[in-house]
Amino acid sequence: MQQSYRDSEVSIHPKPPVVWGHSFLATLEGLGVCVCGEQRLLLRAESLPAATRAAAAQALSACTAERQLFQGFAASTKPDKELQAIQEGIATAAYDILCPAVLACNSVQDLSDIRDTLLLEMAAVQSSNEDSAALLQKLYQLVMGLGAWLLQQIYPPVLHALQLVLLLQQQRIGESSSEGVSPAAAAAAAAAAAAAGTAAAAAADPFDAACSDVLAACLSSLDAAAKAVAAAKLPLLPLLLHAPAATPTTVEVTLMVSLFLIKNLIFLHDVLSSYESRFIKKERQIDFPGQQQQQQQQQQQQEQQQQEEQQQQEGESAAAQNLLLHRLQQQQQQQQQQEQQQEQQQEEFQNHNKSV
Repeated sequence: MQQSYRDSEVSIHPKPPVVWGHSFLATLEGLGVCVCGEQRLLLRAESLPAATRAAAAQALSACTAERQLFQGFAASTKPDKELQAIQEGIATAAYDILCPAVLACNSVQDLSDIRDTLLLEMAAVQSSNEDSAALLQKLYQLVMGLGAWLLQQIYPPVLHALQLVLLLQQQRIGESSSEGVSPAAAAAAAAAAAAAGTAAAAAADPFDAACSDVLAACLSSLDAAAKAVAAAKLPLLPLLLHAPAATPTTVEVTLMVSLFLIKNLIFLHDVLSSYESRFIKKERQIDFPGQQQQQQQQQQQQEQQQQEEQQQQEGESAAAQNLLLHRLQQQQQQQQQQEQQQEQQQEEFQNHNKSV
């Protein structure tokens, strides 16, 4: 069916229009050539972010060309199953090409640039009028995988740097303390505290632990950098460049580690904020199964409470009715006893009159 409408398109137009003249995207063989071109583009590219953007743009243009071809043949703006299958194939091929290349990258800067590039491409796809839902879904899937990989690349070095900052701070506090605590003891205490914090973070939820550690790292690194800049009375990095054999002081090492933390925490903030916004959006717009169960349980509890209240009210009303019936019975018995006493008195009075 797919080849037939393409053949009929060629027979209707013996001389192809200009819009299709320089493109093989109108045929399945042309799509294969497009996929091979994307692979060569990624292999030969000097800049992976630029190649990723070009590959995503090429996939979008392929989806657009297929849509235009289908509209020209079918004379209808409504998508068909064949067009949807072709666009899904293009999006899947683009994802299969981009995903291994992106996940093989270890550069934090390149990964961050690729993520920003894909977000821009997703915004372009959303703002376009073409039906590119399949490509948008695959790009979103690639962005989420890239964010997870970027988090794995950044988080361990930042955690180690944070532990180093804590050790240096404990060492500096131990050296300046009046109690004379040894630097080795301070370093051991800091290492134990860092290990305990790491174990607690591992036991907790990974997302919550990452957010907590990032917040603590931000506060610690900014505080350490401010103290180091205020305490340093000499140029730090130029001095190390001119005198590489010189041993850096604790202040210098703390400042350099803090600057490293601040740089990487910017990337971490972007990644975690995207995850957080995604979770908040889902929580506000989409009902999780757990939330549905909780709502059902709450509704059941409310219904049970209402039933218990109704039963209690019915029980109270029944008790009140029983009490009224008991009182009425007692009154009737008393009246009967009074009537019997009156009858006895009358009989005695009559008997007395007869005897007289």
